[in-house]
Amino acid sequence: MARTFRKEIRQPDALQTHGRKVVLWFVENQKILYVGLGVVVLVAAIFVSYRMWDERAREKASLAYGLAKIASLDNQGGAAEAAFQKVADDYPRSRPGLLARLQLAALLRERKQYQGARAQYELVARSSISSETDQELAKRGVASVLTLEGACAEAIPMWESILEKGSLFTSEDLYISIADCQEKLGRPADARKTYEELSKKHPESPFLTEEIRAKLGGEKNTK
Repeated sequence: MARTFRKEIRQPDALQTHGRKVVLWFVENQKILYVGLGVVVLVAAIFVSYRMWDERAREKASLAYGLAKIASLDNQGGAAEAAFQKVADDYPRSRPGLLARLQLAALLRERKQYQGARAQYELVARSSISSETDQELAKRGVASVLTLEGACAEAIPMWESILEKGSLFTSEDLYISIADCQEKLGRPADARKTYEELSKKHPESPFLTEEIRAKLGGEKNTK
């Protein structure tokens, strides 16, 4: 019985066996482990470096956009346009870059450079980082430029699509823009219906000028 007891003691248990296997596996695969650890460290270093670079890029973009805004407030037309263009081109996938493009489009529209303005608005609309607000601003911008170019037939569907979706700003000015285009296209009956719809939905709207109210009132009396 003593021999059996000593024999059982000498035999390694399951835990010892597993421990030896782990040690042997580690010894045999230590190079692979070190390489794997190196890869993890490298990936972490790249991630940290990218975050630092991204933060610096955003800081630069914000600073450049701020300087462009100062130029526009000082009425430095050409300088402001060039500054906004540079921010938009240098930082196209940043928030400041997107805002700079919207500002540039507005400047070009004011200077009656309609083709250039429309191109900038369309770039904002196609941007993968533009928000719903940016999308609506861009669509409004394109529609306003088309109206100024005399392409009311193309502008009206754009105004109407914003109305159907629901404006993130105000819908009242959209009715006015649509009615104005309808009158320019020689569609006074459609324009009247648009004004009436605005009057029903927003009876206290400041966009309903005395002239429009008088027109609607006169037409009601005629009827």
